[in-house]
Amino acid sequence: MLERKPYTIEKVAVRNKRNEKLTGLRDIPAAQRKTYPTVVLVHGFGANKTEFGLFDDLAQRLASHGYQIYRFDFAGLGESEGEYSCTTLSKLVEDLGSILNYVRAQPSTDMGKLGLVGMSLGTAVITALQPTNVRALVYLGSVSRPRETIKGLFGTGYNPDGVSVRINSEGKRVELQGEFWRDCDAYNLPALLKNIKAPIVFIHGEMDSIVGVESAQLYFDSANAPKDLRVVRNAEHGFIEPAQRKELIDVTEGWLEEYLL
Repeated sequence: MLERKPYTIEKVAVRNKRNEKLTGLRDIPAAQRKTYPTVVLVHGFGANKTEFGLFDDLAQRLASHGYQIYRFDFAGLGESEGEYSCTTLSKLVEDLGSILNYVRAQPSTDMGKLGLVGMSLGTAVITALQPTNVRALVYLGSVSRPRETIKGLFGTGYNPDGVSVRINSEGKRVELQGEFWRDCDAYNLPALLKNIKAPIVFIHGEMDSIVGVESAQLYFDSANAPKDLRVVRNAEHGFIEPAQRKELIDVTEGWLEEYLL
């Protein structure tokens, strides 16, 4: 276990339905309790449990303020087993289901105070799963039309009938089989969001060039109350600037305090 005051971090792992090991982190408040309000962070396309530092910052704030945080690498990413080129939205939904089953089974999880925070494609995964017994949701950089959004990332490398290829911002080659695109077409995510009853806030960058604010608006229009849409001025998809990231974290924590605690 790595010490990091005022909380600690430990590695955890769970097997998904395909027996692939999904590796994650558990951020634990320093104040010892039998159970904790618990938040699961769900990363986006081609990312991992750190979400390029965003989830590190968010976990640090929340764990320092008494929340237990879980965040995992989806199969084929980060430290998890599997082949990401074979992923589909349905497979990601399976993985998240396995993760939530694990989190709910932990004796330290307060089952009456469970929340989810999704980033980018992670919001689509949460929506498609339609989780129950969740008290609060936070959607960051919402993806309501995953085929359209992810297709834009691949540009000329998009090949719906074969293997789509792109080089990501870290210079790594990312491949997707054609089944990813066909599977996306099976989901009407804004319609599915209507089945989720938990309070939800959408936080989106005003200048997001990967997925525009209209994507969050589609979700917002379908969501049940209570709900809110917060647009962070001048922010891009990753909420990189310190003031923008602080605003995101402040809004997230405020929403969780209101509806989770």
